[in-house]
Amino acid sequence: MKYAASTAILSAILLAGCASSINLYTASTYAKGCHGWQAQDEWWKARKACGRAVVNAQLGGAPENSLAVLWYEYGRTSGAICDYTEAQRGLDEALKLDQKTGGPVYMSLLEMARLNMAQGKYADAAAYYEKFWQAVPMQKAESNDPTGMAEVLDEQAEAYRHIGKNNLANKQTARALQLRAANLGKRSNTDRTPYGQFCYQKS
Repeated sequence: MKYAASTAILSAILLAGCASSINLYTASTYAKGCHGWQAQDEWWKARKACGRAVVNAQLGGAPENSLAVLWYEYGRTSGAICDYTEAQRGLDEALKLDQKTGGPVYMSLLEMARLNMAQGKYADAAAYYEKFWQAVPMQKAESNDPTGMAEVLDEQAEAYRHIGKNNLANKQTARALQLRAANLGKRSNTDRTPYGQFCYQKS
């Protein structure tokens, strides 16, 4: 995931040029805590840490690309505990900042698609999957993570079938089969956010 791969980099960015800032140091600490709680499937605690990381990063004047990562994780963790309103808010903020700074907007778009799938909002999910494919560097993505991209295609096909777009669904399924056939034995490099799976975590 975007966050798991960049924890150390994010901490360095947060502290760059302003190592004496208490807020940025605190934000870095909470960001690490957020990632740590995620790894333990403590998503409520992760969301709390992510939220505090965002607040302190904003107070400390963190770069917008760092804020994008923090909002992204706030959105993901909120979705895992079924706070879908805050999940959408976090991902929306991440998307806006990535659009502004030239960041990887496709990552937030994919998470929005999966967030809507978890809620049974298939038309919205399908629209986000379409935006994802428009934004992602497809050749690179299919080369670096063919199994992960096949999974995305299958998800999009499911969304299409729910809204009666069976021809489009069949097209995506066929492409997913092609990717898997050409990359037998390869595993996905992309972790899935467990949207809606930790609703019981409230403290």
